[in-house]
Order: sequence, then C-alpha cells, then structure tokens
Amino acid sequence: MDKDRDRLEDIVRPHVTVSDRIRALNAAGVARADIARFLGKRYQHVRNVLEGDAQGGGYTLGRADLSGVREGPQPFEREDYDTFVQARANGNYRLVVRPDGSILILKEMVESFDAAPGGVLIAQLAGDAFTIVSADTAMREVQEAVKTYAPKETMAEVVLDASAVLAFVYGEPGADVAGQAMVGGLVSAVNQAEVLNKLVDDGMAPHDAAHFTARLGYHVVLVDEATAVTISTFQHRTRRKSVSLGDQFCLALGLERGLPVLTGEKRWAELGLDVEVRLIR
Repeated sequence: MDKDRDRLEDIVRPHVTVSDRIRALNAAGVARADIARFLGKRYQHVRNVLEGDAQGGGYTLGRADLSGVREGPQPFEREDYDTFVQARANGNYRLVVRPDGSILILKEMVESFDAAPGGVLIAQLAGDAFTIVSADTAMREVQEAVKTYAPKETMAEVVLDASAVLAFVYGEPGADVAGQAMVGGLVSAVNQAEVLNKLVDDGMAPHDAAHFTARLGYHVVLVDEATAVTISTFQHRTRRKSVSLGDQFCLALGLERGLPVLTGEKRWAELGLDVEVRLIR
C-alpha cells in the first residue's frame, strides 16, 4: 500500500493544480475511484474534470506526454477576470454583472466548493441576499433539517410520493409538511428511482444520491407482482386522469398497507380510490 502511494505521489509531484493531478493519474492508468481517494476529492469532481476534457476535445498536461490531444482553456483563465471579480477586505468580493447578465464565480471556489467545470453549486435567494453553497454543504443542511422532524414518539406511517420527497429536498412549497412525515415514511422503489433520477440530472453522482436519500429517514419498499395486480384493479380510473406509472405504484403501496399517501399531485384526490390522499401544498 505504501509503495502504491509513493508511486502516486511521484506521478502528481510535478503538477500544481488538482485538475492537472487528476489528469496525470488518469493518464497513468489509475482508476477514477482511486484518484478520488488519493486526492481526498469527491468522485464527481474527478469525473467532471475528465469528462470535461473529453467533451472539449482533450487536454495536454504541461509536463506529461499526452500526444494527440490539445490543451484547452483552464477555468478562470480569462483576461477580464479581475474586471468582474474584485477582492475586498475580510473575505468580501465585489462582483460586476457582465454584459450578458451573468456573474463569474471566484477562483478560490474551485477547490473549496468542488466547482470544477460541470460541477454543481446550490444557490438560495432570500430577499436581497443571494447565498451560494457547495453541493456537499446543501446535503448536510438537508440532513440536519431532517433531524428536526424526527419523531419523539412513534408516529403513524405514511407513503411518500416522489413529489413529496423532492419538495423537501429542494425546499419547495410543502417542504415542512413533507419533512414531518419523512422519518419512518414509506417510498416505493419505483418512486425512489424517480427521486434518484432527479438528483442525478441535477449533477449528483448516482452513489452520492443513493447515500444522500438513505440519510433522509424513509424506508424504500420493493415492488412485486402483487403490487402490479393492485395497479391493474384501478388503472381504468388513473388512465382518465393521466396518472403516471410511478404515481400508480405510490397509490398501490398506500392501498396495500392501508396508509395515507402524501403527494403534491392534487388530482389524486379526484380518483375515488379507497386510499387517503394528503396534499403537501
């Protein structure tokens, strides 16, 4: 193990930036997961650097022999950076809005925020305050928020629709209601897939998304043939309302368990099914 680490140290020693170290290790045949562990970075960071290079036509390291590829521009290497990003005292910055209405993020955010090209940052607008945090910080905040809803006593379970889970995760209207049912709630595996797909679409690595949702406190219920049969008994009603298959699995789980379902879909209350529909908003 020490020999392996010494080898990796030798590979990265000539390179200053984390991005160039990632490229050098990748060129030496080191697996992405091993690169992330060695550098102490998230797998998504490593992936973003390498995938960004691939989409941009390749990248040439300053001291590595990677013939056949061209060097692309580095993030923040622009002549007008100091014009639009001006450092002030005590960690404050003056950001000038560019002609196209955009603003530049700080060079210092690349490492601390994992803000490589293709990375994801989370922003919150509250009145005249605009706050940007890293994806990791946003996940920790959501996990801390879940703890405030943890029941002191056993609560009756409910079935959560994907819309309820996502409302809580993204702080959408109804998040407080969804949060109160999160710990101990039930989620169909089909709806879990919908939640994971949304998180991955927004830039989270699949394994990070799975780990994140596991910390929310709800239980994922596998689907089987019995659930499919249950759905077939009411599909003539859901078809008229254009209810998706994922929604039907949520309703079926509520019917099978005799539990209310929590959702943001108002039309569910009009289906006339023998299941209580609770709206988060």
